[in-house]
Amino acid sequence: MVTYPIVALLDGEVLDPAWIADITNAANDDNDRITAVEGLLVPPRFRGRQSVAQSLTSAVFAPVTFDLEDVDNYSGHSTVTNTSRYTAQVAGWYLCSGTVAFTGNATGRRASDWMKNGSVLNGSQLASAPGVSTAVEIPAATMLITLGVGDYVEIGAYQESGGALNTDVAFGQVQSSMSVIYQGAL
Repeated sequence: MVTYPIVALLDGEVLDPAWIADITNAANDDNDRITAVEGLLVPPRFRGRQSVAQSLTSAVFAPVTFDLEDVDNYSGHSTVTNTSRYTAQVAGWYLCSGTVAFTGNATGRRASDWMKNGSVLNGSQLASAPGVSTAVEIPAATMLITLGVGDYVEIGAYQESGGALNTDVAFGQVQSSMSVIYQGAL
């Protein structure tokens, strides 16, 4: 069987396997490499869902809140503060996807978009034709987004029913959700 060494992402050095095994306890001059190696071996992952309906004002984009976490291995999301945000703990490229579930209402369009640090990302909006009287899910565009440490992403929800409209959480399969998965270093 052939084995291949793991190469550090920052400078091409072959890493000592003992150093990799002790990475969680590392406190040495190689701390600049820890983030790159952790991202390679155990990439940041987040999947959040909404189980409590959120009231959305007509004709206004609003960040979708997530009160449940299926996974958040780098603690980038809080179910208490800024619950709409995933905040990067490791700089890099992130694959972001999700969906917004709306209760039924036959008036107006529904839409979703991605926001980075509160600003809408160009090319991220997906919209539906006029509403239907049954619940509908609008996917968020699947996007690769660059995030520095402390940058955050949110899914924005939009509806134009002429009045407040709730997100739909009535069924287990119909829930707003957001997934954010680290893809690699910048």
